Amino acid sequence: MKKINTKEELPQKPQKPKTKHLITEKVDKFCREYVLCMNASEAYRRAFDCLPDTKPKNIWSKACEMKSRSEVKARIESLKNDIEEMMKINKTIIIQNLMDIRDRSMQKVPVMKFNPKIKDFEQVVDDSGEGVWQYDSTGANSALDKIIKVMGYYAPTKNENLDTVLQLPTTISFKKT
Repeated sequence: MKKINTKEELPQKPQKPKTKHLITEKVDKFCREYVLCMNASEAYRRAFDCLPDTKPKNIWSKACEMKSRSEVKARIESLKNDIEEMMKINKTIIIQNLMDIRDRSMQKVPVMKFNPKIKDFEQVVDDSGEGVWQYDSTGANSALDKIIKVMGYYAPTKNENLDTVLQLPTTISFKKT
């Protein structure tokens, strides 16, 4: 995997967005730092040279505000696309690799037990004489979970109302015992 050197390989000068707001050098640095660490607060600290005594709540607030600006979103997306091109990776490749991991995790492997009589391992059999097999369900579930995240299925939709999805009661009554 190719390592990214921020100073040499990512475009240095901010591109003019189609909006009326121009991106300053510090805002561009915020975007570049965000793409590298994927943490808005940390990117804000690095880009704006925050003092050590600055409250985390203030940094978080400013970082969220910065990240929500349309020209910042556009610059971050542009930088992500540049990285994808440099690394020759995209969602399709990631999903295919995760599917391969899932498939390998679901291959059956015989359960082996050491037999001291023959001083070797042999396959465990159940009561009916059939061989016992095991699967790496943790690996398969982990791969599927990551596929779902990459596909964006965990992201809430604008039409989703948590009260209706969860069907939460509006009042709760307790019974005396």
